[in-house]
Amino acid sequence: MEQRSVALRQPFVVGGLAVKPGERRLVDLPISKLSNHAPVTLPVHVLHGAQPGPTMFVSAAIHGDELNGVEIIRRLLRTLDPQSINGTLLCVPVVNVFGFISRSRYLPDRGLTARMGLTMFLLGLLYVALIVVVTATSCTAFGTMIGAFGLRGRDVFFFANLMIFVFLLFCGVNVPFDSLPGWMQAIGRVLPLTHGIDAARQVADGASLGDVSGLVWTEAGIGAFYAMSAYGLLRFFEIDGRRRASLETM
Repeated sequence: MEQRSVALRQPFVVGGLAVKPGERRLVDLPISKLSNHAPVTLPVHVLHGAQPGPTMFVSAAIHGDELNGVEIIRRLLRTLDPQSINGTLLCVPVVNVFGFISRSRYLPDRGLTARMGLTMFLLGLLYVALIVVVTATSCTAFGTMIGAFGLRGRDVFFFANLMIFVFLLFCGVNVPFDSLPGWMQAIGRVLPLTHGIDAARQVADGASLGDVSGLVWTEAGIGAFYAMSAYGLLRFFEIDGRRRASLETM
C-alpha cells in the first residue's frame, strides 16, 4: 500500500528539475553574474517526501552577515530523510548570496532584501496610481463628450447612465475581457477604462510599468481622442447655438 501511494505521488518540479517522491535534490537557480561574469546561483534544497503532505519553505541569510540560520538549516537537512517525511521541504540556506559572499549585510546596491521588497511594493502602488490617473482622465474626456450633447438635448442623463452599464459589461470590469464575444471585445477596445484595467491588473500581478506601457499609452490615446471630440462638439454646439439663439433643439 505504501509503495502504491509513492507511485501515485507526483514529482516536485523546481527550476525545471523534477524531484521524485522520497528523493533529495539540490537545485541551483541562476540569479545573476558577478562583475567578472562568474555565474551566481541560488541553492535550493528539495526534500520531496514519500507521502503526501504540506509544503514548507525555510530560508536564512536574508541579511548576508546573519549566519546562525545557515547552520540551523544545515543541521535540519542532515537530520531529515525524505523517505520518512510527509509533504515537501524547501530550504534556501543563503537568500542574499551577494551579501554572504562579500560578508556584508547588503545587496550590491547597498539595499537590504527586505527594503527591496518594500520598494517593489511601493513602486507597484505608484504604478497603479499613475494608471488610475490616466484612466480617470480618459473616462472624464469620454464623459465630457457625452455632456456636450447636453447642449442639444435635455435627456442626456439617460444615455450617460446607460454608458455606466456598457463599461461594466464591455470593459472587463465584472466579466473577464478575454471571455467576451468578439464583437463585444471590439467595442471594448475603443472605450476608455478597458486598457487601464488590464494594465492595473498586470501590475498587481507583478508586472513593471515598462511591461504595461503599451496599454497605458493606448488608454491615454483613447482619452486624447475623446477629449478632442468633446472640445470639437462643445465648440460646434456653442457656435450653432448662438446662430440659432437657442441651445436646446431636442
